[in-house]
Amino acid sequence: MADCHDTICSDLTVKHIPNCSHWVQQDVPDLCNQYMTDFLSTKSVSM
Repeated sequence: MADCHDTICSDLTVKHIPNCSHWVQQDVPDLCNQYMTDFLSTKSVSM
């Protein structure tokens, strides 16, 4: 499903997590949090 999203989103990060259900945050919360932290730490916000 994520294979085609890079054509409409220029800043896409995809992480494949095997053996998980739709509820990734509940199945592997530590890994999910780490991926989100890694992603957000590369972004900046201007106000």
